[in-house]
Amino acid sequence: METIGIPLMDSVLKMFPWDKSKEYQNLVERYGEGIRSVLEELLLLPLLHFDSVNDLSESIGKDKNQYYDLLKDPKINWIKLLQEITWYLFICILRVYQNSESKSFHSRWRIRILLDDTLIRRWSLKMAGVYNLYNHIDKHYMYAQKVVFLAVSIGDGKFVFPLVYAFTEPKTHPIHQKHTQIAVDILSALYEFTKEQGLTFQGLRLVGDSGYTSKVIVSAAKTMGLEFYGSLTASWTLILQDGSTIGVKSLKNGRIPAQARKNSYFEKEYYRLIAYHPDLGVVALSITPYIEAGTHETKYWAYVCSNPDIACHLIIREHTIRWKIEQMFKTFKHNIGIRFYQGISISGQHAWFALTCLRFIFVQFAFKISSRHPSLRWNISHKKFGLAAMMRYIRNHYRLSFNSKRDKRLHYSLLRFSA
Repeated sequence: METIGIPLMDSVLKMFPWDKSKEYQNLVERYGEGIRSVLEELLLLPLLHFDSVNDLSESIGKDKNQYYDLLKDPKINWIKLLQEITWYLFICILRVYQNSESKSFHSRWRIRILLDDTLIRRWSLKMAGVYNLYNHIDKHYMYAQKVVFLAVSIGDGKFVFPLVYAFTEPKTHPIHQKHTQIAVDILSALYEFTKEQGLTFQGLRLVGDSGYTSKVIVSAAKTMGLEFYGSLTASWTLILQDGSTIGVKSLKNGRIPAQARKNSYFEKEYYRLIAYHPDLGVVALSITPYIEAGTHETKYWAYVCSNPDIACHLIIREHTIRWKIEQMFKTFKHNIGIRFYQGISISGQHAWFALTCLRFIFVQFAFKISSRHPSLRWNISHKKFGLAAMMRYIRNHYRLSFNSKRDKRLHYSLLRFSA
């Protein structure tokens, strides 16, 4: 797929960093130069509004087995392919960030490493990585894959992309690891890779939710020179500056031994505390109100930062930025096909997860290019040009009418330019 006739996508395909991966070079040696075309077609499958690999192969006249054989190939290290590309991007951005001497640049384009996990609902235990998991949102158990993600956010969420993912295993599995330990292992590997490139984590922040606020995570962050931002569950107990102890449960219910504050950066009142914990050390707490769903009572979030000198509104802002990874998960599940069924084997699942992460990076590149070139986003307002608008335009202008018998075929321009 040297070109597909859609200028925006063609522009991204030209710059996509396949060649930065040794695993990709191994694929070229095994499959030939045509493997790039196959990978790119799989990458764009849901963006071009195809429903399946069969749909794609029928529309552009290719044998579907070349796609399935690639997805099922157990010799391909899909995690390595993804990691080599994403870590290359991370190092490029980090080098520019740390080589700049401008404090303003460091403030506006600060790099955050985001930690979180998500559940991918499945319908059979036969699929790789699936077991019975509790869904805390819907309050019931379901068959799902639990996936730990590390992602990077540049600036105030201006550019977000996944670094790497890992499946978790049930507690009964011989190689079971806690999700926090999985995150630390990945973070440690990234840290060692960063040092090999002559760089450090100086100036970077590590942001996670309450599930990633633990001794092992905070200790790793301190060792690597990262500022840690997290949130506390009700079970934590802290020691205040006057020597008294207080439970986070009391803070969450509004029993806060401090005066409310206000700031132009934050519309609601908040509270600031300095406290100590044997595992976390000295930390700053920023306590903010919210209305609890269902009861409509006022409850409080207890956000924590390993830097006790940080301003409260900055702690709050970091957790606002953290929601970018939740938006990434939403995009994965609803728009770019992470839940598509592409086989039950571990190789097939890793193939599709890795391709979905790369597809998300492709979309981020497309947004960055289109922001500078209005014609590439079809002169749609930059504020209104999102993934839904892009996919809708492709569906409406590069597909035949849905009333046609060939409603699954692309417009002639794609057929004409496809390899």
